[in-house]
Amino acid sequence: MICSIDFGRSQIRSLALDTAGVRPLKYAQVSSTYLAFPATDVLRQALSSQQVSVLSCGDSLLVAGTDQAQVRDLCQQPPIPLFPGGRVPREEAAARQLLYLLTQTMLPEPERADDVCVLTVPTRSVGPDDEGTEFLERLIRMRGYQPRVLGAAEAAMLAESRQSLFSGVSAVVGAEASSVCVARHGLVYATNTHSVSGNAIDRRIAHQFSMNTWDAAGISYPDFERIREWRQGLSEEKGLLQNSQVAKLVEILSDSVAQLATSVLEAVADGMLELNPQETIPVVLAGGLSKTPRLTDLLADELSLQSGQRLRFHVRLADEPELAVVRGGLVYGMLDFRSNAMAAKRAA
Repeated sequence: MICSIDFGRSQIRSLALDTAGVRPLKYAQVSSTYLAFPATDVLRQALSSQQVSVLSCGDSLLVAGTDQAQVRDLCQQPPIPLFPGGRVPREEAAARQLLYLLTQTMLPEPERADDVCVLTVPTRSVGPDDEGTEFLERLIRMRGYQPRVLGAAEAAMLAESRQSLFSGVSAVVGAEASSVCVARHGLVYATNTHSVSGNAIDRRIAHQFSMNTWDAAGISYPDFERIREWRQGLSEEKGLLQNSQVAKLVEILSDSVAQLATSVLEAVADGMLELNPQETIPVVLAGGLSKTPRLTDLLADELSLQSGQRLRFHVRLADEPELAVVRGGLVYGMLDFRSNAMAAKRAA
């Protein structure tokens, strides 16, 4: 069994593939949030009547995964992120318990002791020595898999750059940060991270278009779910340039796109020895925000402007922007499996 799991700030996604080819590819997805209810008998009975899985933690009843949609109307608080600030939680016992349960649920039973699971972590919790990364690796081991950590942009490169022979630039715009990778023939020569994020942009959208939700005390919060649906829905409309809301959205995006372009150019400069500046450099854009209308055009224009038109870029949207990272993780796992199989064959 080969698995990949993308611990994203907005969604956690997993893919599993039977190495024997007997069972089909298995996909799972849950929101990276949970709901907290007061541990009263009334609420406990209400949740039980709807057959919702509940975790008791102190004075709270916690609901995570797909069950949230069933009982959201009962909760007087907005969803709580499993990765506050885009980082793996350190002190939040509830979030850590839920991450353990979700990992156990989303990954199938391993077939062998050396089965591999490739994981990508929230962009702000990166590096082999990071405590959050170690915690997620430990969850993978507890499920029975051997963990392999892979960066989000590197995963997107493996998933989406076959036509360019796994060469060029991949950029993943995440909910709390962005990551960039420069590679040639699958070998990574430069990486970069930046604070450009979907949530930061969505907060500005919430303020501009009054897309908020309120808790029981009347405190307003950005309605991220509604905003994401609105943004992605715009991409299917016609006459986008005549849409005043889209025009305002483009204005909101401009600063962030300029920062992202700077991050891409810095990574390209670091890896320039391995890229031919006379050729068009392919750039693939992934992540939930990448589906926002005109984002690829804006990034292409900004890259041309900031490079003084000395470099040529072809920016395109990933075929499956939201699945690119978890798909790339599975590709990495398959390569790892084949490499180990060949090594074992040679040793025999």
